This record gives sequence, structure tokens and C-alpha cells, in this order.
Amino acid sequence: MATSGNSLWTSNAGGATSSGTNTAAASPVTHPQKVWEIVYAGLRIAGVLKRARRNFPITGSVYADCFEILNDMIDEWATQRLLVPAELPYDFPLVPLQQSYQIGPTGDWRITRPSRIERANVVLISQNPTAPLEIPMFILTLDGWRSIPQKPTQSVFPLYLYYDMSFNTPGGCGLVSVYPVPQVVNNVRLFLWGVLAQFGSLADKVAMPPGYLKCVKYNLAKEIAMRFPEQAAINPGAVLEAAESMRKLKILNSPLMDMPIDEALIKRPAGMWNWRTGNYQGNPF
Repeated sequence: MATSGNSLWTSNAGGATSSGTNTAAASPVTHPQKVWEIVYAGLRIAGVLKRARRNFPITGSVYADCFEILNDMIDEWATQRLLVPAELPYDFPLVPLQQSYQIGPTGDWRITRPSRIERANVVLISQNPTAPLEIPMFILTLDGWRSIPQKPTQSVFPLYLYYDMSFNTPGGCGLVSVYPVPQVVNNVRLFLWGVLAQFGSLADKVAMPPGYLKCVKYNLAKEIAMRFPEQAAINPGAVLEAAESMRKLKILNSPLMDMPIDEALIKRPAGMWNWRTGNYQGNPF
């Protein structure tokens, strides 16, 4: 089962991860820096610090305010798909005769509460645990979920999934519901945005995927300049560089997609042929 530790930042770049792999060899990341160094760079680019002062006390109120600004910015970035560098698979168990599951740090499926669920598969471990069949699920809209006339309908495995992103469940969890209600134990494989986690302290040492470090520093400088307009003197070129670095990240993070065919051009019902059920799998609701 997945856990809540799914941040795309790493605080031990070049060392062993929880799985025992070496991060320096496993993935290209930028040279690790401490969070206070990122904040320092933002202050310098924003013109709040007029001269080099790397010995400036990180316990000062300026650093504390800018650390808050940094985490607010990262929190906002986590809502934008093109600023998330990866879509990661996580498996969660289906419980027989249970239709809905809380997903979040304190839920049935414990992981950082996802901003969205864009893809999901049902993994039929009940039939072949070593090489299970994986069947795509249809992600329902709210209207699609409401339109199901008999939600308690049961089947061996579900084919439809609805994600209620409400934040009013205990622990701030989302709610995932599947249809039909599963009768046996299988897994659901959710493809979730990787988490852009907020930083824990100024002393944390972090590494980021390529392109992120510069983008974070320059966009942090923009945020700092807006928060402290009287002290800041940001260069217009730095503002342009912040936008350009973000543009490059969004291009890099754009997901590859298969070219769709307009349904009006093909002579068959909408959806995908399901050899198990003998019909087209689509959204009939």
C-alpha cells in the first residue's frame, strides 16, 4: 500500500533512499542546497538584500517571512498539473462489499490527499496474483456518478471510479467511490500527481528535478518583491526570467498523449471494447 511519503523533493540526494537505491545514479537531480540558501537567493534577486550577506542570521524575521512565502508558493504550484514533474502509480486494496474509501493521511488509503485522479486501473490480483490483468477504469464526473440509478449493484470488480475532492471529511481526506461494488479482493491502481511538498525548515537540505531550482528561486523573488515592495528593487529582467523558467518547466512537464479520433468519424459506439464483458466499455450514464 502506498504511504504519505511521496514527495518529489529529496532531502538526501546522492545517498540511499528508503528503497536502498542511490539517488545520484537513479535520477538526475540538481546539486542539493539548504532551504535557507534558496531563500537567500530569492532575497538577493528581489533586491531586498542589497549586498552579499550569506552570514545573515537565518533565524531573523526576514528569513521567517520569506520561508512562509516559499511554502505558500509551493502549495499553489501543487494545484497545477504542468508544474508537477511526474504522474506516479499507487496501488490500493478493494474491500469486498465496500464502495467508498477515504483517501488521505488518515484515510482508508493513506497517502497525501491527491489534487486530482486522472487515470485509474483495476488490478485483478484475485485471478492471477503473480501476473494480474490490469483493466482501465472510467473516471466519472459528478453528473455521471449521480446518474447511476442503482449504486449498490455488485460485481466481481468495478469498472467506474468517482473522486469527491471535498475537504470536509475527517482528516481532510478525499473520498473515492467505485462502481459496481466489488465482491472480491482486488487492487485499484491510481495514477496521481507527484507531490510538491512544502519544506519543513530552513535547515533542510533538498535536491530538485532539473529546471526547478532556478524556477523556484526567481519566482520566489517575485513573491518576495510583492510582499516587501518598499525594500525590494527587482530587476525587470529577473521578472522575465521567472516567467521563462516556468514556461520551460511547463513544456517539459506536458504529458504525452495519444491522438484521439473524433467519434463522429468512426462507426461504432463510444468507448473501448471489453473482451470480458463482450461490449464497449464507456460512460453509459
